Amino acid sequence: MRHFILHDTLTFDEFQVAKSAIFDFGDEEEPFWVSVMLKHMYGATYDRQILTLKCAHHVAVAIHIKGFIIADKYDCPSMRIAIIAAVKSELTTTYAFWENSDRCTALIAQVCSPKSPQLADSTLRQVFMDWISVNYLVFYQESKAFRDSIVAGTLLDAQCLSLVLVKLSEDLEKAAT
Repeated sequence: MRHFILHDTLTFDEFQVAKSAIFDFGDEEEPFWVSVMLKHMYGATYDRQILTLKCAHHVAVAIHIKGFIIADKYDCPSMRIAIIAAVKSELTTTYAFWENSDRCTALIAQVCSPKSPQLADSTLRQVFMDWISVNYLVFYQESKAFRDSIVAGTLLDAQCLSLVLVKLSEDLEKAAT
């Protein structure tokens, strides 16, 4: 089991009171992510830490997803905000999702599928849903993995699928007029 121990000393008038907080991350958390989160909380911002990894765009998106899940689980809002900015940047300024459609379909499923973790902060899901709303038709036509996952019901949960259907019906309505 991994423990991170933080010691603080408080002074109340004439008395000094020591308090110790132990955060038990168990064996389920990777030390890398615990370190990234703690460093981010104490000044080494998330984006600077991740930029040093120098990886392919779809790998960067996978890293951001894992980081967001950890930041959501341990309620680190500033790290979640930094990750959302990084994911938006990857999706809007690169062809990260076109490099490897099978891998990118799996990344979408990590956040939007019926088996994805239930996040307290749904912002990351919304970022992916915004991307899907814009690129759905092209990606559906060009990616067998995306198409097969949609048909099998493994890519989007009911809420996400309903968002896509609403967007598609709006687009069809606009095209008809």
